[in-house]
Amino acid sequence: MRAGRARWKVENETFNTLKNQGYHSEHNFGHGKHFLASVFSNLMMLAFLMDQVQGLCCQLFQQAQEKAERPRYFWHKVRIWFDECLQPD
Repeated sequence: MRAGRARWKVENETFNTLKNQGYHSEHNFGHGKHFLASVFSNLMMLAFLMDQVQGLCCQLFQQAQEKAERPRYFWHKVRIWFDECLQPD
């Protein structure tokens, strides 16, 4: 019983993260060509995996997340940085 509940907790936290932390897993990626939905879904899961690996293994990544008040603020700053680097004035 405890093992089953622990597994459900992990699954619920993962799905909650995918739905509410910027991965947009609820979004319907079915608008497009034949396998577009599968490609976008796999890319989203790959991004989530890389985020989890960095969070566990990379000390610089952990320090940057700790410096931000919330994970949402951290990712907002990362997006701003990419926008400024990729689209200079």
